[in-house]
Amino acid sequence: MANLDPMAAKAEVAVAEAAQWKVALDYSEGSVAAVERVLVAVERMCRTANDLPDDGRVGELVSSMIDLDALGAYYGELFVRHAGARWGSEEGENGPQPAVIRGKVTIPPIEAVRSRVFSHSVDLVKLFKSEKKAMSRQRVQPPPDPPEKG
Repeated sequence: MANLDPMAAKAEVAVAEAAQWKVALDYSEGSVAAVERVLVAVERMCRTANDLPDDGRVGELVSSMIDLDALGAYYGELFVRHAGARWGSEEGENGPQPAVIRGKVTIPPIEAVRSRVFSHSVDLVKLFKSEKKAMSRQRVQPPPDPPEKG
């Protein structure tokens, strides 16, 4: 049966967009580096097209060129597929936001991608490795059995 989760469906948008930048997103653990390659390619094109220096801020331009929410959904889907996380939500600055959760570890992947683009404060590859490790240490209780009908 196909995964009908809305975030997994949104991740497919990122796969299609990345292909336009000649980067394959295949849902492997290693594809977190491909997420970075997509961002670097778009940033480079934005800087070149606008005659900006290599360190010029191009977050707004990048966000107009590629769906950052979709790329964040793809990034989150890597935690779901490789760290045993599930989609949920957490309280963000502007209300509830999508998050991947396993045990007590919660990561807002869209926020992580946006932080990478707008402030370069997040290394997506390092974050994935460290948080995947933290998630793998979490003991996750199975959901309770449904009550018996009687």
